[in-house]
Amino acid sequence: MPTVADLLGTRGLDLVEVVPARPDPVRWVTTSELLDPTAFLEGGEVLLTTGLGRRADADWSRYAADLAAAGVVAVGFGAGLSHAEVPPALERACRVTGPGLFAVPRPTPFIAVARTFVDLLRAEEQDAAATAVVHQRELARAATRPDAREAVVRRLAQALGGQVLVVDPDGAVLTRSPARAAPPPDLPRALRALGPQGLRGALSEQGPEGAVSVHPVGLRGRPAGHLVVRTPLALDGGQRSTVATAVALLGLAAETGAAARADERRLRGCALSLLLRGDRDAALRVLAVAEEAPGRSGAAPALAPRVRVLRATGSAEAVEDALQALETRSRTAGAALVAAPDEDGAGLVAVVGEGADPGAGEVERLLLAAGCRVGTGTAVPLDAAGTSAQTAREALRRTRPAAPVFRWDDVRSSGVGSVLEPGAARAFATALLHPVLTLPDRAEAEALLGTAREFLSRHGQRQPTAEALGVHRNTVRLRIARLEQLLGRSFDEAQLRADLWIALQHADDVPR
Repeated sequence: MPTVADLLGTRGLDLVEVVPARPDPVRWVTTSELLDPTAFLEGGEVLLTTGLGRRADADWSRYAADLAAAGVVAVGFGAGLSHAEVPPALERACRVTGPGLFAVPRPTPFIAVARTFVDLLRAEEQDAAATAVVHQRELARAATRPDAREAVVRRLAQALGGQVLVVDPDGAVLTRSPARAAPPPDLPRALRALGPQGLRGALSEQGPEGAVSVHPVGLRGRPAGHLVVRTPLALDGGQRSTVATAVALLGLAAETGAAARADERRLRGCALSLLLRGDRDAALRVLAVAEEAPGRSGAAPALAPRVRVLRATGSAEAVEDALQALETRSRTAGAALVAAPDEDGAGLVAVVGEGADPGAGEVERLLLAAGCRVGTGTAVPLDAAGTSAQTAREALRRTRPAAPVFRWDDVRSSGVGSVLEPGAARAFATALLHPVLTLPDRAEAEALLGTAREFLSRHGQRQPTAEALGVHRNTVRLRIARLEQLLGRSFDEAQLRADLWIALQHADDVPR
């Protein structure tokens, strides 16, 4: 992040250093004329002020001490307005307790200082993103070396300027960079805590000695080990993306020795994992490496702006046949189709471009022909592929031998009641409607249920409900009041209306 030195060195601002500031990163530039602005600060700020309401010869020591305690990095004093120059008493106070101090000349508006800081921050973020792109591509290439694990660890340590280790599930060091890198003392405790979470278990901690993060390594089943990263400062967004790429590639390296086609499959699995976690750019870079494999065209990845995720399951033979069929098809579709085994190894996940060739319908046919059951997720923007994967998982849960394909879009058109298990839906309807269904007068019960259906379908409007039922408006009012009495709840409650609507869809299945 930018420092005060970066602001002082910006041409055109003409800022003049009075008391040197700490080389700490500046989090924000803010303005305040309050005598004590500390309640509105978070630390790491440059505070701009003209000293309004405070005499030049006043005691500034308390003001400077309070700002230093609040974590203010420096004060920018606007000279030529409330005070002709920076008050000497303020300079003395800052030299004793901090923070840093610089003068802002009269022609330089405060907004120019703040805008410059934002420009510096944006430039650093862009540089970090560009650097992350370079690092991730280098990591992907390192993963293709014979010593893939060591090469990836070495390159990651260089990229982060820290210590990187890979340990086995028990915490024994498998490889490290640099050679002096040592695991954190409490690593065994952390690994025991992460164990039950499998490949989803990770942690990140910040302490006096720097930042430590631990990430599971593996593509399926229990982790083959963990990546341990130690850096002086917490990782920024670009560095976290670089680490995520390294984790995925190390998972690939953990399964070295397979044939070239299996290597390509794992690269695509790595890319798929990154894509479903929302890291599209890293996924595309890994896919680019997969496209460079022998026998491929080497074309740049071409995933569509909108994609649909499909999940399939079946016997081991069916899943393998389906993967081979999709891989054969993807050789003509390039990166428009990405398929890999799922996290548990009991099925597969495929991402297809919406409207691309092949489409979701053709992928469904390939999976069915291989003997798999298929859950098709909803179409989403590429950056939200994880959302489609969740809906595909839920769709797959609803497949049956007699209905081997379930499309989540069917749920969207038929409503939430369609995702309820039939037995659970009947039990829910029975419990909610019991006071009505057990009325001695069967005709009254049916009239009340019919009125509830019409009333809810007409957004709680009595007159349209009465016209639809062919009764007087007051009859509708009395029936609704009777229902509220029996159910012990008011139709003014949104929850009752939702519950009752779902229950009424299954009322015909409830025994009278």
